Amino acid sequence: MLYRATAVARIAPAAFLAIVVLISGCLAALVAHVAIDFVGDYAVAHDTYDGVAHHSRAVVMVCAIALALVAGLRFLWSACDDAHCANGALQALVRPVLTVRAWRYVATVAVIAVVTLIAMESLDAFLDTGRIGDLADALGGSAPLGLSLTLACAAFFALASLRVLRSIAAAHRTIVDAFCALLLGARALSGSPCSQFAAVLPDDCGAATSVLALRAAKRAPPQLFV
Repeated sequence: MLYRATAVARIAPAAFLAIVVLISGCLAALVAHVAIDFVGDYAVAHDTYDGVAHHSRAVVMVCAIALALVAGLRFLWSACDDAHCANGALQALVRPVLTVRAWRYVATVAVIAVVTLIAMESLDAFLDTGRIGDLADALGGSAPLGLSLTLACAAFFALASLRVLRSIAAAHRTIVDAFCALLLGARALSGSPCSQFAAVLPDDCGAATSVLALRAAKRAPPQLFV
């Protein structure tokens, strides 16, 4: 069991970063799909997105939401684990974000966005007509227009998500302290003893204790007189 927990903790940072990249790529493809459909009505003589039911948008949205839930649950788990045991779980989870190169991150999101966009329109065309068009059809009837809009959306979502992740990485200690306060508050409201819980919390998360209370295992005077 311990080996399994260690293995999960070892692959969690890379998996978390990969999930965020996938979410960014899916959102970029979804927004690009809508933008191509709109711009194509005015800029393309034969807009291949017209007259086709876009079922793929709902599919990609559901996938993005599911991935976001997985990433969010993993983030909350690491934050709670770090608040409870002070083992640096949250810092380890977001550490790869600090070392990844921005251009590589953006390029990866762009590739995912382009592939997802082509897959989206190919699925729509197949469900509607029973056949799959060529690359230009998948990009709205104009490859330059489709690619430019998709790459622009990919760059935006990639840089935005990278900025958010790095902000979280920089503030990981504050986030853990907030979870410490929430957990201690929940224990206090429940009325259950929390001495064992407080013993494993970081020093800066524990409740304030009088110095005199630590001497000879005796009660300290009220805080008013300390």
